[in-house]
Amino acid sequence: MILALIEHTLSDIAARVGADPAPIRECADMVRKHGFVLEQEQHKLSRCLPGRRGWIRVYRRLGAGFCEMWLAKSFDPTGVVVHEALMREPAPLDLRQHFFRSRLRDEVFLVEDRFAKTVFSLPLPAVRA
Repeated sequence: MILALIEHTLSDIAARVGADPAPIRECADMVRKHGFVLEQEQHKLSRCLPGRRGWIRVYRRLGAGFCEMWLAKSFDPTGVVVHEALMREPAPLDLRQHFFRSRLRDEVFLVEDRFAKTVFSLPLPAVRA
């Protein structure tokens, strides 16, 4: 209902100033298509695995049913997800400062808070022959 109201109001404003309302409708349609969930990669936390054997990428997911959720996804060199780990239970908190930096150490992916305390760890995927 709120999205419909925003879409209608912005389209009305666009029509009044002579702008094309199509991008507003397209954006609202994409929000509906994705089930009102936004998933954004947190580039500063993502890491390339040693030997270019893949990636671990961190995502922040926002949605009405769960508020905020953080995920670590392991990708093979071809870009296929091989593992997904929940970094913290969904909560109505902004955890961008909680998950502050990441690094690789001893075949483990570590995420630290701003005080350098490890708040998440994930063993690196095994090397496939």
